[in-house]
Amino acid sequence: MKFNLFVQALEKRLGNHHIPINQDAVLLQDLFANSPVHAEFVTNLIRTIYKKNNCQNLESPITKSITNQVLAKLRLSALRANHTDIDTYNFIEDMCLAVDAIFKGGKNSKNVTPTKITKTDRTSNQGSPSNVVAIEHKRHLRWLKSSA
Repeated sequence: MKFNLFVQALEKRLGNHHIPINQDAVLLQDLFANSPVHAEFVTNLIRTIYKKNNCQNLESPITKSITNQVLAKLRLSALRANHTDIDTYNFIEDMCLAVDAIFKGGKNSKNVTPTKITKTDRTSNQGSPSNVVAIEHKRHLRWLKSSA
């Protein structure tokens, strides 16, 4: 798959606010029309995919394996970071689904539908959809100390 087609597919699946592509871009630094919602993560991801795939221009080919390695590494570092919020976490999960669908030639051509993890509501004994994000033990202890 060509790099420019990959980025266009990401824009189509995740939305222009997440991946705002400049359709007239010729160089990597001109790729974004404006700032993405998760600017630091997205620009780092796109630049690293470009670099690790040894792209020479926006029409250079990229591979699924290298792209997934880059995404996995950046995902792990974001999840370990102290400042990662739930919106960033959800976006990264949606990005993973989108990349997988793009390389599979997925049937969902427009949007990625994230899977929701259900957690039982203890007060009403009814299941309600919610996102569950694991908090590292030390981060949890830091939160307990700061709230005391």
